[in-house]
Amino acid sequence: MNLITPLAAVTLALSLLTAAGCKSDPGVKSGWVAGEDTSQVICSDPDLRSDLRTGRYVVTPGSADTPLQVTVPVRSTDDDPVAIQYRYTFFKPNGVPINHEAAWQTAVLEPDVQEFLSGTAVDYFASDWNLEIRPDRSR
Repeated sequence: MNLITPLAAVTLALSLLTAAGCKSDPGVKSGWVAGEDTSQVICSDPDLRSDLRTGRYVVTPGSADTPLQVTVPVRSTDDDPVAIQYRYTFFKPNGVPINHEAAWQTAVLEPDVQEFLSGTAVDYFASDWNLEIRPDRSR
């Protein structure tokens, strides 16, 4: 009977797990393309989109005492600082946007420095969100 030895099986399993967990850029959501319909982070400017990377979103679900809160780590891969504006839109469970026109916030992303863009829903019924990012237009 030709069976794999336990040591060989463990070595093979660890090798596969290590290979599956490898990332060329830790903390960056691979394959992120802002502006796609499936993305919760939307950036319609193609030049800015190519310079941005996001990490894992931190979402704190709403409760009877606190509304939904979201933090998205973002960094720029550009060689120069990038001035952006961003705003969150929150949605009710049925997909309808909560009627609140959020103001655009500003931030300057230094090269390869992670910034955290946070937003809090104004309605306790919010269950979903989008983050829009655009070049800073306030200057």
